Amino acid sequence: MKKTLHTSNSTADLSTNPAAGAVTLLDRYAAGERDFSGWDLRNADLRRAGLRSADLQEANLALVSLWGADLRNADLRGTILWGADLFKAKLAGANLAQSQLQKANMLEVDLRKVRGLDKANLVGACLQRTNLSGMDLSGARLTEADLRGADLRNAVLRNAELCGAKLQEANLTGADLTDATLIGADLRKATATDAILRGAILRRAALRGADLLKTVLRDADLFKADLFEADLAEADLRGADLRNAVLWGAHLRCADLQRAKLAGASLRGAILIKANLHNVDLLGVDLSETIQNEDFNYSALTLAYS
Repeated sequence: MKKTLHTSNSTADLSTNPAAGAVTLLDRYAAGERDFSGWDLRNADLRRAGLRSADLQEANLALVSLWGADLRNADLRGTILWGADLFKAKLAGANLAQSQLQKANMLEVDLRKVRGLDKANLVGACLQRTNLSGMDLSGARLTEADLRGADLRNAVLRNAELCGAKLQEANLTGADLTDATLIGADLRKATATDAILRGAILRRAALRGADLLKTVLRDADLFKADLFEADLAEADLRGADLRNAVLWGAHLRCADLQRAKLAGASLRGAILIKANLHNVDLLGVDLSETIQNEDFNYSALTLAYS
């Protein structure tokens, strides 16, 4: 329920006067009040506001400017933060469970100590250069989120929804993306060394120049993925679906491709030295200009598969 602003002569909806609503909120906070749950403060200007430990459960903060605001240990469960500007806001200890953060600007926010983020709606949110290292984001809704340059080292993103997400130059070293959905995601020049993407869906994903050294992509769906010049050395690609994928110039040295599906894939100029291609059907695969072992036997491999 929306709370109201009481004056000596009338009662006004806070949402109809964002400036007055912000002043009222800050005045009451300064007076010691902390419960602002359910307040409607749409479009209010709360830049650099000090709201530490405030209770803003289910409040409507859509399009509110919280640039540099102090929201440490704030209760933001179920809060509507659609399109809110949280640039450089302090959120350590805040609880964001079930909060609505669609299209929110969280640029350069340190989210490592935030609670409930895995249960928040982050569709289309701007998380550029944010620190999410080591965080549990299992099942998080990050469709079309902007994670360019984000620090996701050792983060847990099991079953996360990342369709169309922007992950260019993001650091996913050691991250766990088991069964995550990344259809059409952009991971160009991302670093995912030692990451786990087992069973992940990466259909039509852009992985040009990505560092996938020792990455686990077992049983991953990489149908029509763009892996141009990607580093897949020592990667585990057993059973992966690489049909119609672009692997031009990809580095597959010592990669394990057993039982991988490569029909229609292009490996032109790829490095296949010591790659394990056991039980791989290479019939119709473009292997021109590839760098292979001296004893590489294309015919034997194809016949063995058949």
